[in-house]
Amino acid sequence: MPKPMKHHAVTRRSFLKRSIGGSIAGGAAPMIFIPRLAPSFEGFEDPHPHLSGLRVVGVHDSAMTTEELQVCPWRKQEQLVNTDAVRENIDRMACVLAEETRVSDAWKKIFVKPPAKSWKDAIVAIKTNNIFQQQTHSAVMAKFCDVLVKVIGVKASNIFIYDSCHGADMLKKTPFKGLPEKVNVAALWEGIKVETAVPAPWKSGGRKAACIGPLVEGKVDLLINIALCKGHSTAYGQFTMLMKNHLGTFSPRPAHAEGGTDYLFAINKTPEILGKLDIDGKVVFPRQQLCFIDALWASRKGPTGLSSAQPNRFFMGSFAPVIDYTVAHRLRREEMEWPIAEAVTDRFLTEFGLEKKDLLDGGNFIDALEA
Repeated sequence: MPKPMKHHAVTRRSFLKRSIGGSIAGGAAPMIFIPRLAPSFEGFEDPHPHLSGLRVVGVHDSAMTTEELQVCPWRKQEQLVNTDAVRENIDRMACVLAEETRVSDAWKKIFVKPPAKSWKDAIVAIKTNNIFQQQTHSAVMAKFCDVLVKVIGVKASNIFIYDSCHGADMLKKTPFKGLPEKVNVAALWEGIKVETAVPAPWKSGGRKAACIGPLVEGKVDLLINIALCKGHSTAYGQFTMLMKNHLGTFSPRPAHAEGGTDYLFAINKTPEILGKLDIDGKVVFPRQQLCFIDALWASRKGPTGLSSAQPNRFFMGSFAPVIDYTVAHRLRREEMEWPIAEAVTDRFLTEFGLEKKDLLDGGNFIDALEA
């Protein structure tokens, strides 16, 4: 049985480039500067205008489940989830991530309204993981949808939950409970059918791969990435979490061929994920504004098979590579004592212009129960 996870707390620090937002002329859409989509990022700047991408918030609370049953299918897990504790902890994590004391203020800082649109007209996509026997839990999915509708003001009918690779049977396999009425469980949505450019390091850039149409065509304003914590091939670090979750937004085929590791990093540098880029490669407006790992249950191996552990943990942040790196080291390698491919995992930082020394407190997460 894995040993209990240590609680980590760090000093409140901000790495935001606040002067950038203040320099924009009144009425103009904010410009959030990130490095160009070149073979590698030269330095790191936050895609999100209000949050530090280096800030990873975690929570460990056994009260989020009512019984310990490490190996069990999703439907049994659903019966064991304490919805109230899940919702309370997600709110607490939002406050710590946004460095706000009021829950509503935290969510309004996390979710940034698209320019020239009202919230009721904004389109939100939520990427879930619907492969095999481990999936996002209803309490988690319903909480984020409730926040969008009741706090932010998004119309429920403008929310689309999808997995365009393995989501064909989503309505049957994961009949989410508690979603606001009219939320679209879109399953495959429109499918992975539209070609779009994919930058380096995949095949040195300039190649195309298939993606879901609503992202390529700019129909989605806001993207939320909700991933699980499972094992996978050494080519992906020996785990699948946030970055690899988008092999269900983009075609997974190139990821299983030569250069598959490069492809994983490259698709997460695209405007489809990061947001619309100007001619200089700068983000005009961030699309993927929140990333969340549902690790109530987790597995050493994968992606097939049942869970093998019950960590009772969540992780949240705004920048997927840093979250994946942190959880891979702190949860999977150190606490669960599961192997990771460290050379690949290091690239989760270096491909985005970061090194371990750049991370908060040496790469720890902020414990929401202690912050």
